[in-house]
Amino acid sequence: MRSRGRLTLVLAMAMLAVAVGAVSASADVDRYQGVEYELTVTEVNDNTAYAHLFHILHVPDLGWFTGSGTYSGGTESLSNFEMTGDTLSFQSDYDSAVYTWYPSFTLNEDMSMTFVDGYGPDNVTAAEGEWTATETEYKNHGQFVKDAEDKKAAAHSSIGMPIQSQKKNK
Repeated sequence: MRSRGRLTLVLAMAMLAVAVGAVSASADVDRYQGVEYELTVTEVNDNTAYAHLFHILHVPDLGWFTGSGTYSGGTESLSNFEMTGDTLSFQSDYDSAVYTWYPSFTLNEDMSMTFVDGYGPDNVTAAEGEWTATETEYKNHGQFVKDAEDKKAAAHSSIGMPIQSQKKNK
């Protein structure tokens, strides 16, 4: 009976060591991370009543984007993202009105934005504002999904997943 108890104790300690080793090993794995952009548009066509706030998450390694926007009349759904050099462009569909804007901005080093006209067919010829960017540092995918406002979109992201993961971004 004593040797059976010792064997159980040794096996339990071995399993604990394997679990601790696996946890510490996974902490050192490179993970997909992203850049969270916040674009604050203070005026559109020289009108300060047309302010917008855009939150955009970009995973450069995968070319993956998601985002949302708000303006004085409601919310905006974002799609059709493009990042060319320092220029970020996308489509913004107003949720409370039948209107689509195609914002395109060069993100300047001084945190200002230069409006780029002609990205899509809209009536905007000028816009001004500022931007910020924060790199994500999620230790795992679960933490990213838990912290995300849009859990469904976050669940399809690769943020926090090991880079060598076989999961494909959807």
